[in-house]
Amino acid sequence: MRFSLVMLALMVTLAGGACKQDTLAPTGGLKITYTLNQALPSTSLAFSLATEALYGKGPSLTTNGTIQAISATQYQIVIDDLNPGNYVISFNASNNTVQVTGGKQREYNFR
Repeated sequence: MRFSLVMLALMVTLAGGACKQDTLAPTGGLKITYTLNQALPSTSLAFSLATEALYGKGPSLTTNGTIQAISATQYQIVIDDLNPGNYVISFNASNNTVQVTGGKQREYNFR
């Protein structure tokens, strides 16, 4: 009887351990600072973002990112809630590859 209870407990433990709960990877963010040679008109303050795999093959991603001038020639873009992976950001006729890490805000500086 005791052996049966031990075996039953062992089977329940093994069966319960075999079920793996799916969890979503945490999202990450970007904080990108561009330093330019000259100031931009406010109408030029726009950026686009695409996954590296889809860059140039389709529309850019829609993000809740913000862009602001932090000085006459420095501009900062902050984007949150991105899935981990590689992205291409386009700003002021330059394209830069950036990487998002889950649970972190990565910072980049481009000139």
